[in-house]
Amino acid sequence: MAGILVAITTSIVGGLITSGLEAGAGWVLKGIEGDTGQSESEALAKELNYIEGAVSGLQKELAKDTALILTELKVIQQQQLYQSWETRDNDLQDYITKINVQYTRFLSYAKNPDTTSKADVANLVTEILDSNSGAEVSLAEINTLLKGSGPNKGVLQLYREMTEPIITDSKIDGYDALNSYFQYFMDASYAQCRALYLLIEAFHYQNNNGVAEEQYDNYRKLALSQELPFISNVQYFLRGAILGGIVKPPHAKRGYTLGLVNAYQDFWGQSAYVSGYTPTAARAKAERIFSNSLALKNTENRVVINMVYQENYGTLKPYFLDSVHVPIVSASQPSAEIQPTKSDVIKIPKAVKAFPSYNTQALNLKRMVYINVPGDSYQMKDMNDQSGLAPKDGSSGRHIYFQHPKYLDYLLIVNEGSKHTSMDFACYHTLSAWVEVN
Repeated sequence: MAGILVAITTSIVGGLITSGLEAGAGWVLKGIEGDTGQSESEALAKELNYIEGAVSGLQKELAKDTALILTELKVIQQQQLYQSWETRDNDLQDYITKINVQYTRFLSYAKNPDTTSKADVANLVTEILDSNSGAEVSLAEINTLLKGSGPNKGVLQLYREMTEPIITDSKIDGYDALNSYFQYFMDASYAQCRALYLLIEAFHYQNNNGVAEEQYDNYRKLALSQELPFISNVQYFLRGAILGGIVKPPHAKRGYTLGLVNAYQDFWGQSAYVSGYTPTAARAKAERIFSNSLALKNTENRVVINMVYQENYGTLKPYFLDSVHVPIVSASQPSAEIQPTKSDVIKIPKAVKAFPSYNTQALNLKRMVYINVPGDSYQMKDMNDQSGLAPKDGSSGRHIYFQHPKYLDYLLIVNEGSKHTSMDFACYHTLSAWVEVN
């Protein structure tokens, strides 16, 4: 087994598989000296070569996207947005580079144990644990740069702010920009995972096995602190895709692209189509990427439900949706309820485009996270008509539900092969396929 680095980075790059901290991970440097009885080098080299190729491709795509963003920002004279991000990003890339330099040496030693001396390994361990330039320092600084600190915005927020004007001006597709944002976060997450693995290796090498195990717990606290800074930006990209899809065709007040219709569906949790439900792909991908960055252990499962509603419903009688918690129930044992472990309300303000009376509503997105749930198939508990959550009368005699029945039918499946899953649903909301909201 190549250990935690292979497990985490395969998940991040692929965005599909979640593996966690495996037993015996982080013993490669000890193995080079023969202390574990085997070097693991052959298997390690094969797996890590695959990962490095995937990451290299990801980084090339990110560089291409960033160059496009810069070009378009110059066109609309918004270079300052780029410069604000670039200043912070330069620091981020410096810390990523420091990790990569140490990791490259580790990889070389792991692939070539017969030509690696004990002195080589000892020197690398010293560098990894250096209190000024070691992996722990870089890991902490990357975390701060991603989230921001004090008056300094994080690079994730700056990246979103930098791309918003060119999305709404239809210079770049909102979904292309969102994928670029995902790649940017994955690039930083991959560096953090490398730092974690290097620290585990170094402390194991020094026989500080207890401290090595603590590194994983410390990493998880750090990674979880990035949850809202990363997730909260996704809705802005969807809103930008809506505004970027408003066009002014000849002889018409305004028109809408198909991309706008799709983005509005995603913005509102697939509320328009009543024939069935699948989770919004953009939100599902964001949740998957973030869950993978946590390096879930083999014993962990994670469910996320995103509840979308108009801002005024958050504190409006009798709904008070900001304080509503939706339990999940086993599909086979619906009487056993599981309450969310944590929840957060993300507020997305109203945005106006330069067309008369066109805007997107202020929206709240409440994320409910269920941690360490047993492997099973789950559904949302039906809370219609409970706690004041009665249906409203809509047009043509239709009911507008707190939870439309199509959402209640959806199964959330978590097990060893699918350790995390998510869904979203819109409260008291319907849309027509052509989409316009005032």
